[in-house]
Amino acid sequence: ERKGAYNGLHEHNAYITHVDTRSHLGLDPAEWTFDDAIEIPGEPGDTLFFHINCVHGSTPNFSDEPRPTIINRYLAADDYQVLHATSAAARATEEEKFRATPVAEGGKIAKER
Repeated sequence: ERKGAYNGLHEHNAYITHVDTRSHLGLDPAEWTFDDAIEIPGEPGDTLFFHINCVHGSTPNFSDEPRPTIINRYLAADDYQVLHATSAAARATEEEKFRATPVAEGGKIAKER
């Protein structure tokens, strides 16, 4: 029985959900239009890679089959992801929160940033 986004994940209680990120992209809709989009056709089983700064998206899945997605990011140790930072002021606030968060190593708090 298929319960998770990928076969077998339900055995580990590892459900994968989608997070709507459109609301905090901070992009100017007048600058990034669908008319300027370039289609990248793919076949079942194909893998696509995007640079993290590449604006990308897809059409809705109208098929009866799920369309799995895995997102993998490589970041420098001192890098961090900023959500909801659509302005320089919001980014500064998020950076302060990041700097105040202790680093965990081996499940234990190792040091302050």
